[in-house]
Amino acid sequence: MGSSPIVHGCPSALAVVAARIATNNMLSLTDAAANLRDGDNLSSLADPETELDVRNVFSWSYRGLQPLAARVFPLLGMRLGPEISVSAVASLAALPPWQARTVLDELANVHLVEERSPGRYGVHDLLCAYARELLAGQPGTAQRAARHRLLDYYLHAATTATATLFPYHTLAPIDSPIAGVVEEDLDTPQRAQTWLRTELPTLLAIVSQAGAIGFAAHAWRTAAALEIFLDRQGRRSDQVTVQRVAVVKRASRGRPVQPRPCLPCPRLRPRPGRRSPAGTQTPVPGTVPVRRDRRPRRAGPDPP
Repeated sequence: MGSSPIVHGCPSALAVVAARIATNNMLSLTDAAANLRDGDNLSSLADPETELDVRNVFSWSYRGLQPLAARVFPLLGMRLGPEISVSAVASLAALPPWQARTVLDELANVHLVEERSPGRYGVHDLLCAYARELLAGQPGTAQRAARHRLLDYYLHAATTATATLFPYHTLAPIDSPIAGVVEEDLDTPQRAQTWLRTELPTLLAIVSQAGAIGFAAHAWRTAAALEIFLDRQGRRSDQVTVQRVAVVKRASRGRPVQPRPCLPCPRLRPRPGRRSPAGTQTPVPGTVPVRRDRRPRRAGPDPP
């Protein structure tokens, strides 16, 4: 018997669902899972008959936190990727990294976060929803400042990593990060490549989501920083996505878009002796297709 992905990995939520099924003979696991999908996840996990509410379970852990950890936990509702690093949390909360690690260890001890690999933490979707509810009660200016620090951290680290890996690639200048942002040490190609590969899911989420939350400049600048890395990694679909975001965002801000050659993917090039099918190469908006003549031009004077 399986469980809903919504409660998978969250023992507190599983306990609430099990209690509801045990006290209601008419409620099946399938029906319980459907209720979770259809409604507000946290509200759907409240059981008035047993007086067991997943919010209450989470709040027991939250109320026992030290003041600093209690301030940081709601901010984790802003995380954009599946995991978040110590440096990202330090930037989010404007803390030194050692203090952010201490806070994360405290949160892990009460199962509000999970350390999935050294220095990297995950937050269950239900706990993330609970964190966002807590965050809603905080001043909007404080929320925006924290989000700005988090996006600045990723933008500047991505730009630094790209500059280290591709020193001859020209990147658009970016503003200095705001106060409280931690700067990653990415001065070697190995560190830079490891960071980009690890954080790529979050960086792609920033490209697609930052504009909708009022940080359009971070979206297209992060896209611009990622483009050459995605090209060298052969991630064509992601590369097309970030190119489109970069073009649209820059154009919407009245900035000129520099056309660049759009080279065909090597895997799509025709084999020797075979003609390329129509529609193989679809240029990205804002790029210029490269013309490849079949026969080399003869040496001689240019035609009039």
